[in-house]
Amino acid sequence: MKTFYGISLFLLCFIVSYGDILAAVDVTIKTSLTRTVTKTITASAASGSCGNAAPADDVFTFDVQVVDSAVTQFTVRVVEKENTSNVVLGPSTHAINSGGGGNYNLATGELTHTVTGIPSSKKPLLLQLFKGGSASGQPYIEQEVSSARGTKVQSGVINLGDIGNNSDDASLSGAAGVVTGGSKDSDANSSTITVNIETQEDPNYVVMLSIQSLGTVNWDNDLEQPIIVSKTSSSFQIYLWDTSLFTQNIRLNVMIQGYQ
Repeated sequence: MKTFYGISLFLLCFIVSYGDILAAVDVTIKTSLTRTVTKTITASAASGSCGNAAPADDVFTFDVQVVDSAVTQFTVRVVEKENTSNVVLGPSTHAINSGGGGNYNLATGELTHTVTGIPSSKKPLLLQLFKGGSASGQPYIEQEVSSARGTKVQSGVINLGDIGNNSDDASLSGAAGVVTGGSKDSDANSSTITVNIETQEDPNYVVMLSIQSLGTVNWDNDLEQPIIVSKTSSSFQIYLWDTSLFTQNIRLNVMIQGYQ
């Protein structure tokens, strides 16, 4: 905004940090808190001449933006962008602290605040900041933020050992990455594998699989293509058919990605 005195600069910065796939999102706000002040300048007119009355004074009125030194607190909340009546976090009210190490710089008007614990959502969200102690009226600022992490590609592994041959195993070994464990239920010719994974937002994810040989390749490749049987937010099941009676030793490589 250009003013009579110059240019007022508004700085709004959002720094988003992501942890693990379902860890909460933290957003740091940096913005300038200002208020509008109306200024008036009066230019006195010259005295009249030749018997004429003096002209009226010239009055100039204009608005300027100044650092808001009167505000004592602010309120933040996070809402769904498409339906702002759906509040996903807050509102929470915080005090303005302009002391050493505080959240507000009176010299520049810069406010710094970190909003923590924004829950995971595939919907676009708005972070809103209000001056004062309530989330009412028009937000002073609002900015779209994303907490969707379900579309991130995640990978992991687990050892399956032999397929079929009644090779049950209640606790499969070698789980790593997004895979947290698993079990195997087998009959003579096939195995149903339950693969436990880090909890996702929902079961709406794609599972991509590849088989790695840990033993004799000519035996380990005697398998039909794995079939996904079911999915939940914390596990999925696959079905494998053994086309031979040889003993395999295989590892399952897993990649999952949420629907976009």
